Amino acid sequence: MPKVIFVNAMVATEGGMLSILIQFLENAKKYLDNTYRCYVFTSLDLSRYSSKNITIVKINNAKKRTDRLIWDMYGLKNWSVKNNVKHDIILSLQNTGVKSFNSIKEMLLKFPRFDGHTKWLV
Repeated sequence: MPKVIFVNAMVATEGGMLSILIQFLENAKKYLDNTYRCYVFTSLDLSRYSSKNITIVKINNAKKRTDRLIWDMYGLKNWSVKNNVKHDIILSLQNTGVKSFNSIKEMLLKFPRFDGHTKWLV
């Protein structure tokens, strides 16, 4: 039975976050073997990155902040139960985690927001 990875990437729709998601997908497609199965949850159509080990799950209406929070709190778990897919780890490619699973392994990658007005001391 392969290890199952959920990748939560609802807000990776542009810029650096999208670049990181695409790099992840390209490398996963190239290097994942049959011991892993990856489900990527996104608000974009990234079906061109699907393979036998990668399933792209496009979620409509999850880009707005409130919709995304509902997805993070309930949607991912509901999808998991409805589709009878149990994960081994969740990789969150956004600045929030997933709150509705008990005793899970979750890796949260946080990305800073730069507003252009911050003064940096170098």
